[in-house]
Amino acid sequence: MRHTLHVINGSHPCTAVLRGFELKGIDVRLVEYMPPTHPLILKARFGVSRVPLLVLEGGEVVPGSRRIMQRLDALQPEPPLYPRERIAAVEEADRWGDEVLQGVSRRLLWWAVKHTPRALASFQAGSRLPTLPAPIVRLAAPLVVAGEGRLNGITAEIVRDDAATLPALLAKLDEFSADGAFGTATPTAADLQIGASLQLLRAIEDLRPIVDANPLAREIARWLPPSPGSVPKGSLPADLVELASAAAPAPAT
Repeated sequence: MRHTLHVINGSHPCTAVLRGFELKGIDVRLVEYMPPTHPLILKARFGVSRVPLLVLEGGEVVPGSRRIMQRLDALQPEPPLYPRERIAAVEEADRWGDEVLQGVSRRLLWWAVKHTPRALASFQAGSRLPTLPAPIVRLAAPLVVAGEGRLNGITAEIVRDDAATLPALLAKLDEFSADGAFGTATPTAADLQIGASLQLLRAIEDLRPIVDANPLAREIARWLPPSPGSVPKGSLPADLVELASAAAPAPAT
C-alpha cells in the first residue's frame, strides 16, 4: 500500500506538495477531485474539508501543505525542505506563504475567472479526470465560482484589499530572503509554498507582469511548474490592476 495524496489539479498548495514528493523521490498515489465537490467528500471521510490531504500507508491522515511537507522531511531527510541551520526563517516564510499569500492568490484567481468564465476550461490541462467540453465548463463556471466564493469568503471588498496589498506582499520576499528562508541548489519548503502561489498569480495575465517585475519572485517561482491554465488579460477590473501595480510602501525606519 502506498501513501495517498488527495488533490485538486492546479491547486497551488497541492502543486507545492507534489513538488516536494518529486524532490524526495517518494512514490505517492493521487486521488483527484473536481472543485468545489471536495469539501463534503473529504469531511465525510477524513473530518477535513481541504486539499492537499495525505493519507500515509499506515492510515494516518496528514492535512495541509505545511504539515505534509514537514512529514516529508521525516519520511526522507534529503534533500531537506527545512534545513536545520535556517529552520526558523524557513518555517516563518512557509507559514506566511500558507496563511497569507496562498489566500490572496486564490481569491484574485477566482475573481478573475468570475469575469472571464471561459478561462476555467484551461485549468483542466494535466488533470487525471475526464476532460469536459469547453462549452459545458463555461456553463458550469458561474456555479463553480459561486461555490469557491462561499468556501473562501470572496467578496469585492476583500479582493480589492488583496490587490492593494500585493505590492507589499511581493516586497516582503526580500525580507525573507535576507533571513535565509529560500534555497539555492535545492528549494526549501518556503520556496515551494510561496512559489506555488506566485505561479497562480502569474496565471492571471493581468498580474503576470507585476510578479515578473520582481526578480526574487521570478527566482522563487522557477522551482514550480506554471499553472495548468490561465486567465486572459482584461479579466480583472482595471482599478484592481492599478492597485496591484502601485509601488510598495517603504519600510518603517
